[in-house]
Amino acid sequence: MEKCLIRKMFLRVAGFLVPLFQPLPSLGIWTGLMTVPLISYLVMLFFSLPESLVNIVEDFADGAFILDKTCIVLGLLLFYYSMVYLGLNRKKGLITSGPYRLVRHPQYLGSAPYAWSYD
Repeated sequence: MEKCLIRKMFLRVAGFLVPLFQPLPSLGIWTGLMTVPLISYLVMLFFSLPESLVNIVEDFADGAFILDKTCIVLGLLLFYYSMVYLGLNRKKGLITSGPYRLVRHPQYLGSAPYAWSYD
């Protein structure tokens, strides 16, 4: 039961991550090739779960590169918040509230500090 719940959560998160790594328009047979490294990474991460989560937490817990880590976390939070906000309000037409009140494309604004800070 718990394993099924973990898989469902994993698939939900992976569904949001795939567009981050496939920003190119359709390129014929090459379209699926863009996701092969991401999918293989996520599968390997999933099958080494307790150890990989400990490593990720340890990397964020040490004191080095605090500004980089802060930018990464804030950028991802803004990105996902704006995606969820868009999903919840999509049927209302043009969205002019929430993060869209301040910025036209808050997902781009959230992914920019993430991309700049990641080393």
